[in-house]
Amino acid sequence: MIKINEPIFKLVASIFLALKDKYECAEIADYDLLLEQKILRTANGSSGFLEINFDSILFNEQLLAVSEKKLDCKPSTVIRDALHFADDLKEYLLNINSPDYKQNNLDKLINAFKVFLLQKLNDPEVVYEHFIKILKDKKKGQKAAFGFYIALF
Repeated sequence: MIKINEPIFKLVASIFLALKDKYECAEIADYDLLLEQKILRTANGSSGFLEINFDSILFNEQLLAVSEKKLDCKPSTVIRDALHFADDLKEYLLNINSPDYKQNNLDKLINAFKVFLLQKLNDPEVVYEHFIKILKDKKKGQKAAFGFYIALF
């Protein structure tokens, strides 16, 4: 069970309401602590603005905890199903938010989350074998292989 880190949990909870490109420092409580933990970073070319580091393990651990509650299930240890869990999260976020929900940032969030889930499986050989299987599967085609490649690399 993942221990709830209150400042990170609040940040994750906020993305379920609105996902933005940049946040003003005043919008995020404990932003200095989150910067120190590398969950936030200064937005490029925008002093006084912050952006979420979607690659942060701490961030993704809290995202996983919140997602398990919202989706009422846990990700599988099977690669395909773990990736579907991330896709289900994306659909959930799109369904509960307005049409102007930041699709580009959502894709970044979900791809980083997929990588986190794959790393959590902790078996690079299994991930590699899954990728080779996708490449050989002519029915799934290039779209599935490209999606897996984008998420992982």
